[in-house]
Amino acid sequence: MYKAVLVDDETYDLIGMQQLVPWPSLGIEIVFSTNKSMAALRYIQNHKIDLLVTDIKMPLMSGIELARLSIALQPELKTLFISGHQDFDFAKQALHLRADGYLLKPVDEQEIADKVRIILAELDEAKQPSQLLPNYGIIRQDMLRRLLEGSMTDDTLHQLLDTYMPVVHTGPYHAVLIEIDHVEANLQNHQTIDWVLLQFSNQLARMAFGFGCRLSITRAALVYAGTPHSLEPDIEHIRHSIQSKKSYTLTASYGSGVLQISELPRSYQEATEAIDSKMFAGKNRLIPPGHIKFVTAHDISDVKILTEQLLDAVTGYRLVTVCDTIEELYNQESVHGDPLRIRRFTMLLMTKLEDYVQENGESVNKSGDWNHVGMAAIERFETIGEIKSWLRRTAFELSETMQQKSDNYQWALLPDIERYVQTRLTSDVSLKEVADAFSYSQSHFSYLFKEHAGVSFSDYIVRERMKRAKELLLSPGLKIYEVAELVGYNSLTYFSRAFKTYSGMSPGAYRKRI
Repeated sequence: MYKAVLVDDETYDLIGMQQLVPWPSLGIEIVFSTNKSMAALRYIQNHKIDLLVTDIKMPLMSGIELARLSIALQPELKTLFISGHQDFDFAKQALHLRADGYLLKPVDEQEIADKVRIILAELDEAKQPSQLLPNYGIIRQDMLRRLLEGSMTDDTLHQLLDTYMPVVHTGPYHAVLIEIDHVEANLQNHQTIDWVLLQFSNQLARMAFGFGCRLSITRAALVYAGTPHSLEPDIEHIRHSIQSKKSYTLTASYGSGVLQISELPRSYQEATEAIDSKMFAGKNRLIPPGHIKFVTAHDISDVKILTEQLLDAVTGYRLVTVCDTIEELYNQESVHGDPLRIRRFTMLLMTKLEDYVQENGESVNKSGDWNHVGMAAIERFETIGEIKSWLRRTAFELSETMQQKSDNYQWALLPDIERYVQTRLTSDVSLKEVADAFSYSQSHFSYLFKEHAGVSFSDYIVRERMKRAKELLLSPGLKIYEVAELVGYNSLTYFSRAFKTYSGMSPGAYRKRI
């Protein structure tokens, strides 16, 4: 029998659920019931259960929070929420938490029983494969992995397909890979990729075997039965659905369709090549087979000459040339290849840049965020776009630092930055936004701005907003709250306080004076 916990701070409602719903006939044992959410949480911390039935609005800890903490402890836990009509905000939170069921009070025992039967069907479906044979899940995942890799003989394949991997759809068949972007190696992430795979298994109707297999802590595989015209929208829908609920992104790929199960290794190889090209194709997307065609730059200089051009542009403070040269470098055929080659080339380039800058009398550790990010960061970049962005920013900051040694140095970008800010005073313009727009780290941008503008960036924003506000207050047709909104303040009180601090009088007093 499945085990359930009942929670409701209303004693009569709790007793009603206990006594009126036919739990034993549903196949459920009520192992704990309480009118205190904290007591329920303590029980769940120490006991494995299958279903949590809880009221939403309760003192100390809501049913939403109880469910969230319980799911963190037991990820496969099913939840059924019961709420009053007036608890609309709680209802939205329950939906966000992916509740398995949601009922509005007053509710009778039949409604609860019907909803529970639906949830139990999902539990039965999830549990069924593991009961067929010992270690069924582990065995069939291993079989699928061996099938895709081509390490299974035809005789073994046909013998095991009927037992462990009955095909539930006809072809053509496509190998599909799903990979979590930017993930560290730990036990929790093993569970993460398993959860992602489970979501695809539950939502993807055209899975050839009805399940997939984990390949690593970041990557999983499955087999899709159908055409690319149906595959792409199906995969994209589930990928976006998962991302809407989680903080990470997913990259997926697939291989060409094959008519026979035994031909899947060819499709799997194409899918692997496609997802391995994420370095060039970009992440957080679906990559079709044969998508990446490397571009050979025939009419530009070789890598050695371009590297010298980059070094010279950095020391000469020619930022446009820095950008152009980095683009040309990474378009070279000799630079392209597997991601390992890209990273090695980038490390070599940064070593040359470090040596060149130090030869010109500048310490790299004083420049930009080199020491903060470090060479190890290159290993974590997943796309060539991320590498180029970091390289541009680091080269810019090295160039800026060297240029500041000149007595007549003027920050060439300051006028452009000021114009950029002026066009965004009505919005919530931030240091991060502007630094990103001009390819600087926040710390280096903040230092340069104060050094050359003579004021911190935050003080500059306030000053420019107040100057704009004074101009707008000259217009009698504008109300003061409208002026506040036009200079980026959503709170009239906050605007009035800032204006008085800046000008020594309130906006109303300033308007009367003029």
